Amino acid sequence: MYGDQEVPIYHLDITNCDLFQNSLGLSEALVLNGNVKKFTIAKNKIRDNDNIGIDMIGFEGTAPKNDFVREGICEQNELWNNSTTRNPSYQEASSASIYVDGGRDIVIQ
Repeated sequence: MYGDQEVPIYHLDITNCDLFQNSLGLSEALVLNGNVKKFTIAKNKIRDNDNIGIDMIGFEGTAPKNDFVREGICEQNELWNNSTTRNPSYQEASSASIYVDGGRDIVIQ
């Protein structure tokens, strides 16, 4: 989800999804980027992907104003076997289940 406008993507709810076996390149399985405010990411199963499971990003030049994800909840998600081992975009193996890079006021539990 890319919040690329001055008005934020607001009250986004991503719940009960199953994201699996994706070839992601440099992206992530579930990503919120830019002007996104008041969101919930809950009860999802994210597995067997070749990059990060959940990412909440800011300050990448996505939005002209308030270019960061904020005021959200990420809870009760199950993530496993997400790794760059099979991803040709990376020269080394690494992995992350939940990653915040430039986000603010996000509860992860």
